[in-house]
Amino acid sequence: MIHKGANLAGITDQELYSVDMLHNLHILYAEDENTLREQLSSNLLMMNMTSESNLHKAEDGKEALEIFQKQHIDILITDINMPEVDGIQLIEEVWKSRPDILIIVTSAYGDVSSDIREKENLIKFVPKPLNFDNLERILLYYAWILFDRKYRERVQSSQVIEKLTARLNIANKENSDLRQRNQELEEKIEELTLLLQHGEGDED
Repeated sequence: MIHKGANLAGITDQELYSVDMLHNLHILYAEDENTLREQLSSNLLMMNMTSESNLHKAEDGKEALEIFQKQHIDILITDINMPEVDGIQLIEEVWKSRPDILIIVTSAYGDVSSDIREKENLIKFVPKPLNFDNLERILLYYAWILFDRKYRERVQSSQVIEKLTARLNIANKENSDLRQRNQELEEKIEELTLLLQHGEGDED
């Protein structure tokens, strides 16, 4: 396990950033078994995978949906067999607004439909009894994915800013050239006006 304050020699700045990034992630955990829900929540906090304010716990899929609609969630951890709204229904509802959300299912791979299993890059399975080391590895892997997404967003934003700046510079240059041409035209008009005035004075 990698913990803050541990010996991080040999770990790149990017890897360290991914660990720090996990601490700030909003995790939604849906589990109807109280003991298991509290045990996993406690382990997530001990592993420094999230903070108490960023860890959202739900007793079933219905409560999880209510939390999801109010909070920005980075990672959804869910059981399958739950009252009210089960894990499959929860995932399907979440996908309607967040098709790219990262999900961990605390059930066996065969417990879900093929449609869900097809999204292997967005869904990982940790069957019960839970292997917390395996769960931590998946969370670190998800941290890399989220880091990559944020990095790409920053690069794209930077490229947009560069393009807008270039267009602004061109517009400013064009305005500067226009102002200069207007000034030259005004000077020419003034010069012609003076010539006309002198010409009229000579006629008198």
